[in-house]
Amino acid sequence: MVNVAGRSRGCANCRRRKVKCDETFPQCEKCTSRGLQCPGPRTGAFFVHVQSGEASSQETLTSTPADTRTNSPVPGSIQTRNAFVHMPHMSDMRSCRATAFDQLFVSHFVESFGQLNGVRFPVSVNANWLAWLPQYITSPGNALTKTSIRSASMLSYGTWTRDKSIQTEAYKWYARALMGLQGALSQPTLTATESNVCSAVMLIHFETWAGTVEGAWINHINGASTLLEAAGPQTCREGFMHRIFCHLRFQSFIATMYESKLPGFASPEWTSIPFEIHPANIFDQIVTILFDVQSSSAIANNFIHANDHANRIQLESALRTSVRNTRQKLINWEQQLMPPPSAEDAGDNSADTSSTSSSASSPAQPPPRNDAPPSFPFSSMPEAALLSLYHSAYIIVYRLLALTGDGGAGDADRLLMHTQEILRAYKFVRKVTDKGPTSNLGPVMMVPQLKIASLWGSEESDRVMATGFLKRIGQRQSFALGSIWDLPDGYFANVACHVLALDARR
Repeated sequence: MVNVAGRSRGCANCRRRKVKCDETFPQCEKCTSRGLQCPGPRTGAFFVHVQSGEASSQETLTSTPADTRTNSPVPGSIQTRNAFVHMPHMSDMRSCRATAFDQLFVSHFVESFGQLNGVRFPVSVNANWLAWLPQYITSPGNALTKTSIRSASMLSYGTWTRDKSIQTEAYKWYARALMGLQGALSQPTLTATESNVCSAVMLIHFETWAGTVEGAWINHINGASTLLEAAGPQTCREGFMHRIFCHLRFQSFIATMYESKLPGFASPEWTSIPFEIHPANIFDQIVTILFDVQSSSAIANNFIHANDHANRIQLESALRTSVRNTRQKLINWEQQLMPPPSAEDAGDNSADTSSTSSSASSPAQPPPRNDAPPSFPFSSMPEAALLSLYHSAYIIVYRLLALTGDGGAGDADRLLMHTQEILRAYKFVRKVTDKGPTSNLGPVMMVPQLKIASLWGSEESDRVMATGFLKRIGQRQSFALGSIWDLPDGYFANVACHVLALDARR
């Protein structure tokens, strides 16, 4: 029975057609299934939640008064800090409220990533896949993409505002997106379209927040990775596919470390071909190094379990080569991006550098041991997370160097420094993270690094501290990554235990 006219909360289309509207927010299912532009159900007053100047987004508004002759801000003018969300134009609100809501949710979702604001290193914008989301959510067609973007962005906004009704609607859109993606992938020929890949990635982010089923986020990461691998690295050289690939490869690293496996993206063709047009930025470079760390860890796992003597010798040689190459990449990354050491530090390391430079061309010699920079003061949460990934890679490299007998006299001090830098980065991130329902978003960025420190770190006290930080994150939020703290295996834990046992016997 149709509700009494004037009292129905249904959308205008359903009221005009005199059918019962399911009142799904922001667009009803009856309209979307018929391909109609649904204006959305009646919501009454809707309060848009914005965040003041203490928000993580610190950019200034473009509406700041400017001198028309120089196009520069007028001296003494007030530069208002950017709100956490951008409201759409009023004309959009009058034409379709659903469009305005979608823009609200998507803009919040995009800005919640921080966009590497505050990172002092040069970062290319080529990997910014988020810039495409507003276009996908407003373009005609692409129903699967719209549904997936809507589910993740609504859940993000609903969680931040503690709005249970929006969260509930987000789960409904997630169910539809899941069914739509399953239908698209059930075709005889696997098609890695932009729509399918974008939908799979958005479902990753939904599950990162929601955690509906244990390990669901890993399944979505594996699914999105399979789509790109089926398309091949040539399709990820430019455009949206390149941007989404740069984002997904780090997700793939986290998921495969969770399962102590190697990702397909770690192969030489996947670490080179996608960057032929747009060179890898500093984040892309550190992810490639992390893939190399995974490869070395996998070789080490085979080495410690090998029974045949000849096989052990072959694996030990492969491990030594892999670890040294990875270490040299870390040194190159550091020399390009980290601040140069002071004259005093350079004097302390001069003898070490000169002794190794003459033999650098010999593959039998370890690379120079000049990788102990002073503590780097963090300027932002993304920068702290980025640098802690660098320290995480070094921790495993030093442990594996000891496994092959290539450890040096100063490695224990360097290992201690890298471990404590991760702990320092976490404390910084926790301190600067915004208060509110998403206050654990920052610490979650530190979960993989803390897990590595808890397993591979130098001193037992530091490993215990890292484990405590992980437990704190897991107990205070419901994100999928929060379960890593009590993960019994993963992150090549068996290799870490073997190395720690060898270290204890020395």
